Amino acid sequence: MIIKKQDPVEALKAAFQERVEDTELQRNYDNFKHNLGYAKERYNELVPQVNENLTTLRTLNNLILKLAIEGTLSPEASARVKELERVNKDLTERIEEYRVEIEYYESLMEKYEKASESKLYIWWDVFSTIDPDTKPWLEWKKTYQNKII
Repeated sequence: MIIKKQDPVEALKAAFQERVEDTELQRNYDNFKHNLGYAKERYNELVPQVNENLTTLRTLNNLILKLAIEGTLSPEASARVKELERVNKDLTERIEEYRVEIEYYESLMEKYEKASESKLYIWWDVFSTIDPDTKPWLEWKKTYQNKII
């Protein structure tokens, strides 16, 4: 049996390359990014609807007040106000759900980014210690920019 002596620098570089090529964390991050985009899209679709309903509600409430001052009642306007208030309540609840979802995914993505940069720095620190030809940190990390490891 022949025992082959392995170069520790090459072994470390191979281990690092294996980490870089493992796409599980990157896929998770990309999924978070996709879900964040979807939540932002839905949120941005609902906010103008709520604002438009609020403007209509103000107009209807002013109309009802003017009619009441004149001694006239408008059951249709009152019913419309109640309906818009119900719709707006539902919409604002959905908006809040999307806001929470947005915060959740932004937080997860930030944690992944920080953890990835931290791991990357540790790898660089090891490489710079054992291999004097290792590029400076800022230059070296550009190679792995936009990559979650």
